[in-house]
Amino acid sequence: MSAGGGPVFFERDDIYLAIRRDDFPFPEEASRTRLFAERIGPVCRPDLATRLTGAAGVSQVVLLHTDTRPQAWDDWRRITGMEAEPTPQQTLEHFYLTLQAAAAGVGVAIAPYAVARDDLERGQLVAPFGFVPDGTSYHLLSRQSPEQDGPVRRLTAWLRAKTSQLEVDSEPV
Repeated sequence: MSAGGGPVFFERDDIYLAIRRDDFPFPEEASRTRLFAERIGPVCRPDLATRLTGAAGVSQVVLLHTDTRPQAWDDWRRITGMEAEPTPQQTLEHFYLTLQAAAAGVGVAIAPYAVARDDLERGQLVAPFGFVPDGTSYHLLSRQSPEQDGPVRRLTAWLRAKTSQLEVDSEPV
């Protein structure tokens, strides 16, 4: 098992299955099974959320970015129409580090719901504006169709059961 993102090269990298977001072209030979839509939104420590009253509030806090998706704040602003004045910003290497910084009170992170969900449920983070679809989805990619491969079919059913709540669980928390 290997964590990664970006293009999948089944033969070259000896990959049997991959879960990827459709923000790049998938291999033509890949079987694709949609799992859930990506939803993004600002998250922060609960006490910081009281300062976030629209665009003016967002302009008063440090915006946390991640190297793996440097355009996430711009995407959220475009989708929601919420413009904010330039504000102090900090970029971290990965979403997990960005969420840790948000939970520590460093600032407000833009995050995918699927990544922030556990921290939201524990009350370490809140999502004052909820989450919005960003137009992408996660897919299980495989060399063969799940219908032709029993283990892939069972994994697909299990993943769909586990991710079905991600489609509806994205209101403000």
